[in-house]
Amino acid sequence: MPIYLLFNGTLRKVFHVDCENPEIRPLENTTYSVSVTDEFGCIASRNITFIVLRNVEISNVVKLNSGENGKLVLYNLANKRNIQLQIYDRWGNLVHKLTGERNAADVYSWDGTLNGKNVEEGVYTGFFQYQDEKGSLVKKTFDVTILR
Repeated sequence: MPIYLLFNGTLRKVFHVDCENPEIRPLENTTYSVSVTDEFGCIASRNITFIVLRNVEISNVVKLNSGENGKLVLYNLANKRNIQLQIYDRWGNLVHKLTGERNAADVYSWDGTLNGKNVEEGVYTGFFQYQDEKGSLVKKTFDVTILR
């Protein structure tokens, strides 16, 4: 017996009851409406929301004043809270800082400048933390290479 889910107004066959481990893998946050009818005609309905959790990705090479790779970019920031980012040079000096309560945008970028001037070429260390969609604190350290 097949199982159908209503997805954005379209009824789609998802799996058969005889499947041992059915899976649903939406690519974005999605709400499914599920209705089940038993042999007596009784109907039970529920909405099920799947929230897709994405890891934050950080670029690791910046070529200053270039087009595509001209900035340090953090991806998948949507719905992250208490965002903190610090970038330090090789002597331990803070060269960039970001603190944000909540981010609705999906990306953040830094252009490799300090006080309006390009930073020196070299390897910089970054510390990044945020609360994810489940409320868990995520901490990351990373290196970024700045090129001219």
